[in-house]
Amino acid sequence: MHEIVHQFQRNQKRCSCGALPQGCYFWREVFADQILLAALPELIDGFERYDGSRQTLRLLAGAYGRSDRVRLRRYGMLTAHLYRRIAQVAGVSVIVDSSKNPSRALILKRYARLDVWCLHLVRNPVSVAESWRRSKGAMDDNLPTYTQVQTYKRWMLKNLVCEALQARVPYRRVPFETFTEAPRDSLRDIKQWVPALRGKQDGFATTSEIDFGPFHSLQGNPDRFENGRVEIRTSSSRPLANSGMTPIQIWFASRYGYSR
Repeated sequence: MHEIVHQFQRNQKRCSCGALPQGCYFWREVFADQILLAALPELIDGFERYDGSRQTLRLLAGAYGRSDRVRLRRYGMLTAHLYRRIAQVAGVSVIVDSSKNPSRALILKRYARLDVWCLHLVRNPVSVAESWRRSKGAMDDNLPTYTQVQTYKRWMLKNLVCEALQARVPYRRVPFETFTEAPRDSLRDIKQWVPALRGKQDGFATTSEIDFGPFHSLQGNPDRFENGRVEIRTSSSRPLANSGMTPIQIWFASRYGYSR
């Protein structure tokens, strides 16, 4: 969500359709809503104050004073308005938010009053570290890179707080490696889990290839900008030993079934 608001306001990096955000017919229509257009600074401020992994425990505990609770309610209301507007323009009833911040689910549930399901997609940390080590660019953008040490810390924190969501929203955990091994079957099971997705089309042409029509993504991994027929490649699990992980990180990752 932050990327959408931030990139539309700055209007410097292209949408996946090739147009700048304010020239893209989809995002231009979304932000033709005058309430949203006027609220861009508030949405960015709310994200920077409350939307991050380190905020999740405070959100779970409700450990905010009166002024913060007022701001959170306002931020939640505006976020809900943005999501409903996106759904209206796209002609859909379900939005898949690929945010990696567990705090987002709590804000959407408690303050935006939306129906929320949390799909916790876990990937082998050694593979994650290798991915973040490589320089990647997409649509006028270069993603940051992180060292192994930085990635392992971030990986453990995000997964730890994501687990805490089980007490607040419907929650399901899926290993990334399991998903890529049989993506069509995995998605079928996920669709059965979320009532609003049952019976929906998924675009799979084969068991591992999916057809993407034109879409409108702002910022992120280059894979998010692919369209046409896209193959979902199998990702193998990698051993944790001699990976540079600390003993506590190896123990934590082994809880997800990754081999030491």
